[in-house]
Amino acid sequence: MPWRSALLSLGVLLLAGACAGRTSGTPLSFSTVELGVSSGIREPTRIVARTSREWLVVWARHVQPVGAVVPPPVDFSREMVVGVFMGQRETGGYQIEIIGVERTASVLRVLYVTREPEAGAILTQALTQPFHLVRLARDDAFVSFVRESGAR
Repeated sequence: MPWRSALLSLGVLLLAGACAGRTSGTPLSFSTVELGVSSGIREPTRIVARTSREWLVVWARHVQPVGAVVPPPVDFSREMVVGVFMGQRETGGYQIEIIGVERTASVLRVLYVTREPEAGAILTQALTQPFHLVRLARDDAFVSFVRESGAR
């Protein structure tokens, strides 16, 4: 009979752990630099820019083939930019959006969602490259991008 108690205790612990889900960090504020569906970055990409040089490289790829567009100013002594690019899609109706940024003990976690058009939706018949770029307080921690299920 003692093994039944142990097994029951183990089951309760496993169930509690499953209900707890992912560990949350401290939410951080961020603001959108640019959100849209037209980018020169045509493959799925996640970016972190902590210096003006990194930002200029990302921006140059992003604004291709137009080029020569001055990037939005960022004070890299206090800020950084993170971004998500969905890659090229055959039609409109696709979106990617950063919905949160969290700080844990050792990681900066960027939470994002993607959305696809519903079946039968009337869509723009043009190539699109959904993206979202945000700025937040500078942090030298490792950055992890986490795709969340569903929209918030």
